Amino acid sequence: MLRLFAGVDPDADTLLKSVILGQPFYHMWYLYMLIGLYFVTPLINLVIPKVSRQSLWVTAIVFLIFGIVHNIYNLVLENNLMFLLWFTDYLGYFLFGYLIRDCKARISSSALVLFYIISAALISVLSYYTASQHNNLYFYGPLSPLVALGSLSFFSWFRRFSLNENIFSKISHLTFGIYLIHAGVLHLLAYLLKTYDIHMFDNIFIGIPVKFTFALFISLSISWLFYKSPILRRTV
Repeated sequence: MLRLFAGVDPDADTLLKSVILGQPFYHMWYLYMLIGLYFVTPLINLVIPKVSRQSLWVTAIVFLIFGIVHNIYNLVLENNLMFLLWFTDYLGYFLFGYLIRDCKARISSSALVLFYIISAALISVLSYYTASQHNNLYFYGPLSPLVALGSLSFFSWFRRFSLNENIFSKISHLTFGIYLIHAGVLHLLAYLLKTYDIHMFDNIFIGIPVKFTFALFISLSISWLFYKSPILRRTV
């Protein structure tokens, strides 16, 4: 089972190395990055009241640009920082999230939607090109300029809505668990499809909606079961 999900031999040395390097499973990088953010958040909370709003916006932009440039540097030179320092590339996002939360609208909603659509379209086209020609998905990564533009535009646009309680708000406390679990569900599904030689989901117009629905339902169910357990609740 460990070989199936992690793609490695289940020996102690390999397990220890993957944990130390922050590579237990491809989406788990986020947890390692989060450790660094947790460490610096108290310091940021002390500094923010003493800094003007304009200075915070400038700082957020500088940190975001630094993260984008540093990511390119790492990719080109294949330089990997110790995982405790990964947070430095994401401080820009972190500060933008704080600033956008209370920001008064300066950019129209239609412009934000247009920015998101353009960035999403370019991400799709350029990711297809780089994947087929250079075997990488740089423009799909969280620190690509287009992802930064699209994600910040979407977040800014969505923050302007005042929504009543709905089905999404009722399961919002399970989203972290869904994130942690979904990659394993997708990996297992891919393994089963390959093992039983099932190709009906190779068509993207069929496969994406079906796999999305399957992964969401299974991940949500497992996350809900974890949440119901007094012992496991804190893991999700």
